[in-house]
Amino acid sequence: MIQIWTKGKSIGASLLVNEINNLGANAERVVGGSPPHGALCWGGMGGNKYEELERLAAVGVPVPPHSRTPKAGWLARRDRHREANDLLAELSVGDYYVEFVPTLHEHRIHVFNGHSIRVSMKVPRIEDPNPRFRSWAAGWKFEVNPANTRLLPKGAREYAATAVKALGYEFGAVDIATTVEGQAIIWEVNSQPGIEGSTVRQYAAAVIRKFKEEGSL
Repeated sequence: MIQIWTKGKSIGASLLVNEINNLGANAERVVGGSPPHGALCWGGMGGNKYEELERLAAVGVPVPPHSRTPKAGWLARRDRHREANDLLAELSVGDYYVEFVPTLHEHRIHVFNGHSIRVSMKVPRIEDPNPRFRSWAAGWKFEVNPANTRLLPKGAREYAATAVKALGYEFGAVDIATTVEGQAIIWEVNSQPGIEGSTVRQYAAAVIRKFKEEGSL
């Protein structure tokens, strides 16, 4: 039995469990309490974005300049922000501060057990999305398209895998952008990513493969 543990409600975890069962394996959700031994933890890990940036920088992953001290022109952020809600609020005081880095594109690389299993790119979902911040609330959505995948900056997949490993996660959705100089820069790693459509199947297949390799299935 594959157990998927979540700290609380999670649509993504429910979709994942259903798809694992659809693929012929047995899975169940476990909510709250402590994660059972051997369970896959869907979220409930880390969450302090500033500390994560520090850990990523320490292993050589490119991240935006950041500081606990406010600096002129830098953006105020919350330690536990969701999407870009703090950026869109245009806070004057935050838990930490980051320098704004102009970028050309932004991708999300899903890494599971050290391997890239899905790449998507943020594209406009409305006519005039926010030109600085790319989130659903800012008018952007994810699109899976081979043409977009070819726009990944050099080393993006390797940086994404290194980032997930550095944070001690089995998997994660890494938000990675391309600077105007063509370099990769990582914004954050999501330990409970929103998943839908074919991405759910990619995760389900990866989970089944992992448990089979471990001899749990």
